[in-house]
Amino acid sequence: MKKFLDKKYYRYYGAVVVFALMMVVLFLGTKGKAGSDSKDDPMAGATKKFEVSKGDDELKTLISDYYTAYANGDVASLENICTPLSDSEKSFITFFSQYVEEYKDLKVQYKDGAAEGAYLVSAEMSIKFKDVDTAAPGLDFFYVETNEDGKLFINNLYGSYNKENGEYEMDPTIQKLIKTYEDQDDMAALSDKVTEAYNKALEDDPALDSFINQTFQEAAVAWVSQYQQEVKAAEEAAAAEQAAAEQAAAEAAAAEQAAAEAAAAEQAAAEAAAAEQAAAAAAQNTSNIYSKAQINVRASASTEAEQLGQIVAGKPITKVSEEGEWTKIDYNGNTGYVKSEYLTTVKSGSSERSVTLTDTVNIRSGMAEDANILRKAANGDTVTVLMDFDCGWSRVKVGEAEGFAKTDVIK
Repeated sequence: MKKFLDKKYYRYYGAVVVFALMMVVLFLGTKGKAGSDSKDDPMAGATKKFEVSKGDDELKTLISDYYTAYANGDVASLENICTPLSDSEKSFITFFSQYVEEYKDLKVQYKDGAAEGAYLVSAEMSIKFKDVDTAAPGLDFFYVETNEDGKLFINNLYGSYNKENGEYEMDPTIQKLIKTYEDQDDMAALSDKVTEAYNKALEDDPALDSFINQTFQEAAVAWVSQYQQEVKAAEEAAAAEQAAAEQAAAEAAAAEQAAAEAAAAEQAAAEAAAAEQAAAAAAQNTSNIYSKAQINVRASASTEAEQLGQIVAGKPITKVSEEGEWTKIDYNGNTGYVKSEYLTTVKSGSSERSVTLTDTVNIRSGMAEDANILRKAANGDTVTVLMDFDCGWSRVKVGEAEGFAKTDVIK
């Protein structure tokens, strides 16, 4: 930005510092109709003589409208007739318009540009600053083209603002054309004339000299500093917004991850609950039952199946499942089958006790009158009653022998 104040960038204004600060030397690159209709020699137009625009001429009207909008800081209107305008140049125009009262005494001369409908334009005028009596003579440059609708516009790619700051890429052909234009004798004579008039105006009016060489330059330096701060603040705000967006995205991703983990945990809990329920159901199905009599344990659900062993009456049995008239049980760690009719879920009352017999009692192998007699217990013998059953029998032990006896004869 500081290059705005460097005198090597005065170009068409020579010693006219204010116009260097204004960056109003504008020229354009190829666009629209001009960009599609190249001449055999695009440099030829720069070597021709100047032609003068009349007051009602479309070209002069375009340049007049440009200066009116520029003096008023009317960026919106400028964008309709002058393109492109960068953000920094728009800021400068707004700043500069605070000091301008009007542009006047406009005189427009032009030569042909690089293509049909394009023009190299020199605009001679005076700029009246607020609170300064004498207007400052100046010489401005524009490269004008014709758009696809046949309307003239100022192509700002080659304006001095962009030329010195390089915000947009320029066409080398147009740059060469402008250089050829600058090197012509008539252009040099016009520049010398305006420079002489400008120097005389500063000499005749110390207030104009003071404004241009001190007041305005100090204000321009302040504007540069302020604009740099605004750009920095905008960049910091954009960075903060980006950081906030990234943080929000990270938080959203974290929330999504947490939700996914919570869903996974919920699913795992549901599966665990289902497994627990299944285990409970299995445990319920695999329950203890009791034999009502001494029963045979078979290898399969058939009376013809291999007999694995016997279970005495009243002994707890681990039930696995029911299969028709048979119950599948856990028999010493293996699978066995017993007839369901000999099983009960009711545990007979346990009344383990010692009883002295008052009569002879048959100790049988099962709870039936026709069960084998294991031994006889005589009157006065002591038997141990292990368990009483609702069916009227008791499991007893006499010495080392264990069997069954009618409950009513051992009371």
